[in-house]
Amino acid sequence: MQARKLLRRIARRLPNGLVRTVKESPVGPLLWRRLPGPDLSVIVPVYNVEEYLGACLDSLLRQSLKRLEIIVVDDGSTDGSPAVIAQYVKKDRRIKVIRQANAGLGAARNVGIAAATAPLITFLDSDDTIPQRAYQRMVDTLNKTGSDFVVGSVRRFSHGKSSKPAWVDNAHREERLGITIDEFPDAMQDVIACNRMFRREFWNTKIGPFPEGIAYEDHVPMVTAYLRARSFDMLSISTYNWRIREDQSSIGQQKHEVSNLRDRVSVKDLAWEVVSAESSPRVSAAWLGRVLDIDLSLFVEFAVTADEEYRSVLQRACQRFIARADAAAWAHVRVERKLRVALAAQGRWVEAGRVIEFFRLNGALPQTTVIDGVVYADLPIAEELDLPEEMYRLSDHQSALSACVARTDWLPDGKLRLEGWAFARGVDLTEHDEEITAYLKEVTTGRRVELEVGRFRRDYITRWANHPNQRYDSAGFTTVVDVDALVDEPVTEAQWQLRIRTSCRGVEREAGVHGIIRTGQGKMNPARDLAHGDVSYRIVPVNDDKIGFAIQIRPDQWRAVQLSANGQELSGRLRLLRPGRPPREVVLTRNAQQVFRAKVEPRADGDYTFALQLPETLRPSSSWEVRLRDSARSDRRISWPAEAEVGAEIGSYGRGSSRWIRTPRGYVTLTTAPVVLRAHGVSTEGTRILVDVSLEGADPATLAGAYLHSPRGKAFAASVEELPGGRHRLAFDPAVPNWRSEQSYPLPTGSYGVRLPWSTTETGEEESVNLLYAIDWLAELPYDLVTDWHRITVGRRSGSPVLTIGLRAPLAEAELGRVAQRRLAATDWPHQPADQVFFQCYRGEFATDSQLAIHRELHARNAPLDLLWGVADLSVELPEGGKPVIIGSAAWYEAIATSRYLCNNIDFDRFFARRPYQKFLQTFHGYPFKSMGISFWRAKDFPDDLIDVECQRRNDAWTSILVPSEFCADLYRQEYRYEGEILVTGYPRDDALVAPDPGERNRVLGRLGVDPSKKVLLYAPTWRDTSATGAWSARFYDALDIDRLAAQLGEEYVILLRGHNYNLRQGDLERGSNGQRAATVVDVTRYPEINDLTLAADVAILDYSSLRFDWALTGKPMIFFVPDLDDYLGTRSSLFDWAPTAPGPQVKDLPELLDCLLRLDVVEKEYAGEIARFNAEYNGLHDGAATQRVVEAFFDEADRGSRTDG
Repeated sequence: MQARKLLRRIARRLPNGLVRTVKESPVGPLLWRRLPGPDLSVIVPVYNVEEYLGACLDSLLRQSLKRLEIIVVDDGSTDGSPAVIAQYVKKDRRIKVIRQANAGLGAARNVGIAAATAPLITFLDSDDTIPQRAYQRMVDTLNKTGSDFVVGSVRRFSHGKSSKPAWVDNAHREERLGITIDEFPDAMQDVIACNRMFRREFWNTKIGPFPEGIAYEDHVPMVTAYLRARSFDMLSISTYNWRIREDQSSIGQQKHEVSNLRDRVSVKDLAWEVVSAESSPRVSAAWLGRVLDIDLSLFVEFAVTADEEYRSVLQRACQRFIARADAAAWAHVRVERKLRVALAAQGRWVEAGRVIEFFRLNGALPQTTVIDGVVYADLPIAEELDLPEEMYRLSDHQSALSACVARTDWLPDGKLRLEGWAFARGVDLTEHDEEITAYLKEVTTGRRVELEVGRFRRDYITRWANHPNQRYDSAGFTTVVDVDALVDEPVTEAQWQLRIRTSCRGVEREAGVHGIIRTGQGKMNPARDLAHGDVSYRIVPVNDDKIGFAIQIRPDQWRAVQLSANGQELSGRLRLLRPGRPPREVVLTRNAQQVFRAKVEPRADGDYTFALQLPETLRPSSSWEVRLRDSARSDRRISWPAEAEVGAEIGSYGRGSSRWIRTPRGYVTLTTAPVVLRAHGVSTEGTRILVDVSLEGADPATLAGAYLHSPRGKAFAASVEELPGGRHRLAFDPAVPNWRSEQSYPLPTGSYGVRLPWSTTETGEEESVNLLYAIDWLAELPYDLVTDWHRITVGRRSGSPVLTIGLRAPLAEAELGRVAQRRLAATDWPHQPADQVFFQCYRGEFATDSQLAIHRELHARNAPLDLLWGVADLSVELPEGGKPVIIGSAAWYEAIATSRYLCNNIDFDRFFARRPYQKFLQTFHGYPFKSMGISFWRAKDFPDDLIDVECQRRNDAWTSILVPSEFCADLYRQEYRYEGEILVTGYPRDDALVAPDPGERNRVLGRLGVDPSKKVLLYAPTWRDTSATGAWSARFYDALDIDRLAAQLGEEYVILLRGHNYNLRQGDLERGSNGQRAATVVDVTRYPEINDLTLAADVAILDYSSLRFDWALTGKPMIFFVPDLDDYLGTRSSLFDWAPTAPGPQVKDLPELLDCLLRLDVVEKEYAGEIARFNAEYNGLHDGAATQRVVEAFFDEADRGSRTDG
């Protein structure tokens, strides 16, 4: 047996050529006959996915299920995919390759199926990945249930962020095993191919091949499988990572093409033939609801601006499927999707566009009303839509029960107290009471235990729901469970699901409880201490992936009777509490992978012992789960001894030590962390943050070096106070200088932790530890504290024992959340004009741009106006005389409504309506070059009526706009149909660049910590549309290897790395590709003033950013790094040609860039004349007096003040 396992392990790692040689040798048949075949065949079609294929194959090779047959079908790739495949074939003999001329995804999958030899098959698209344990979990499930196939949940990922499609919760909220489609018709909301596993025999006999030559070829086979399966399994865990390509190149991202629409409609018609012939009315209704809700409705937004051919295809399809749908089918369709398809069926594309825009702005769950126990959307546009009342009825899923257990506490009498909330989505509780009842249901026997329910109110519940139009503050509930009543005699394993019922205005809902607070207890609910009750079992509250919150009765199989940790020498005695297979070894595992093992020895008294020596080379702060492996290689967790006898830790602290630790659920784990810093409470005193800690393994004197930190700032402990019981209190002043400024400012918004340096290695490296939460304090998390500087959220990092201290702007409770913001935006603030100017830049992160120049001019003139600034938080550095107003506060809304003068470089949000006494100066934030207004909106396929609305909105808001030169006035007239005042003055912000103070460069470099003798490069790429991650955020464009550039330039150079404002909100510039930036690279993305950087740098590396217009005023050289020139200008149109506005060399790779930098004097001379001509054409008004011209033109004479310098 051991030889066979060794042979299998060796064979997997042999090159394919060597494998063939051994197979063909005289002993080959004898050896290979002993090797088992694969458990699973994975079919991977490949077509031109060079960029993603490596990640896909890596995810397969990392699977915990090792006996795989990976069939890669190269479907005629013309890029580098074949080379990538060849590299992986050399790595692992489990990969088989089939090459064919391009025939499409369906044909490639069919070829793979024909070549498969394993009893199970699955599919994987070559741009996607699979979670490490997914296949093992699916195989185990099928072995357990005997079902024909199993389907896992799905996680989409794009731009480094993950999300779930809306249908995932409907199909995968609970685990369902051995079911049929009649028992769970909503399974058909999930019809993708790559998150499931089939028995090959079932596929070949009941489903057959994929359709070929058509997109969405997986839909029909998946529907067929549901209908013809004896049983199938639905898992709640994710088994598939679905990539949303950033270059918009996948088949599913071509919905704007009529051929794509025709294919989607065709497969729906084909699937209907199967559904209508083979399913019950209940299943047919669910499937028709899916077609209307998910399939056809997605194409309506493209039809709004499409040609007549596209519209005609979609209109006929909507008519056809609406005719097939009854009320049961419509119950599966969300309100917005109902309205979309109903209007499309009538050919009312303008109204369909308005519906899409309304829900985009107001959220998927609009305001509602309840009539006779039914929840309807209450839309202000309903009258003009003139559709039947049933079209406004919320779908069953839209108004389903939403519930959460936020906290569990064991009471002194051994009972369990639960605290949480529950409500029907969309049913506002502001003026109506909700009834809540609860019971526990044993999942195997169906036995029920009713619970008494108490009630409470909390604003946080509404914020947790994150619905913009409903309040649920009164939805809180508490209950106390007598857990001893759940235990049978004799004790058997049991699982009691918590079920909640709510009733409000006739709307009745019931469900399990699936919500958790990941920054609080989350899935770390503690088991009851063994001091209570019979010690042969544990009572464990869990947030189960399958059924939600439940209370488990777990009879212990193995318990540690004695554990010892002497340095890194480990031993213990184990006891079998229930009959079972004899043990073989203790194994230490991390991430489900075995790390160490120790043989167990039987004792005369029936117990077992083990001993293990950890290696001296072990990395400090390692930790493992401890399991007992039996003779069948089945692993069991080992339960902790009675807590009353040994506590929750056994072992010691310090370098070279180890400790056994009890988990919250009562199992044994092991750690070698030499030092542990735990938090027992966080409070405030004035603006200070106080953290009560205990320290083990290090000298308490080291606590003076603790610091509060995030990528955005660091504050060291201001004091350390000794407390009773060996604890200490760390006090932090959360204010630091901004870029070595003389004044300190509150730390900016971010998630902070506390770190403690406790020692230094022989090589001089700092050894430090993160602050963890104390287990007995976890139930208190999360909670908020408020100071004059910050709103502080104390919680834990999701899935981690690390404590987090979240700092935000100090908004009041009534200002938090989407509902509160909508209320504030709709408030009719006083119509009393205030003598003040309200400035804002971007989303309030900085006080900069032309706003800063205008402020300074007004302040210098002693203008009789208050100068207010909208700021994201109080860390923003304001100019002298500026008063901060926090964005989103009541004061912010009131300031916008009452200020006589408004000055912004972007538009206010849509709540804004300028009042008659107000003047709004729109300064914009860059020289006009990229497409904007009508050109931009048309490129984004905005319908004409929406473009009309957007243009009118801006004309209503702006009273004056700034332009940098005469020809730009026409651009704004054209792109916004703007009819108001245009100030052709030049940009005030550029005055500082025209005649700077000679000492300005040294001042700025001093703030940056840069030696003025260095040659300073400013690299400032703009953002790309394809890298956008949100309305105001984007990933950094990283085509230039900054660290390699720094290394080749050497220490004589310093690179200032300036990401776009959008990159600032994404937060991905903090470290380089290797985890840290080179010492000569300074990330200045968060530096408040771009003009300072422009004056400090000697050369700029730019691309398409409007910064080139400002930089040219300095006369210094600029180099244009544009490797994606054709792609960028092809996807983002411009108002005029780019090349004439780029007065410097254009380079496309690092060697070309280095060449220019190393002969910069030559470049400077070569382009000096071009820069001068550029300035004459584009910067003629930038003479240092633009700010004065703007103030004179925009502000009333009585409000301008006057300069004392004449």
